[in-house]
Amino acid sequence: CKENNHSLLIGLQGNPLNAWDVSMHVRRCFKKLYPDKKITPRTIRQSVITNLLKQGHDISVVQSFAGHKLPGATQRYKQNSVDTLKTAIQKYHPFG
Repeated sequence: CKENNHSLLIGLQGNPLNAWDVSMHVRRCFKKLYPDKKITPRTIRQSVITNLLKQGHDISVVQSFAGHKLPGATQRYKQNSVDTLKTAIQKYHPFG
């Protein structure tokens, strides 16, 4: 590692990795595992936030973890499962 390097990620040659380098590394690593999906650092981040909410973590904790200023930004990641929606339709819809 080169002297006085305060970067978060360092490459094999001791140089800091920029966003493009990280994106290319992620794409190369996951291309064979998920050939039909486009995996990027952004999709990984979105998946982590969504899964934390699905696991029942408090939205304010997830908001802080994600670095969102407003709760609405985190709320967008909250998804209802198809089964939950089907149950609600059967329960509340007049023809359900």
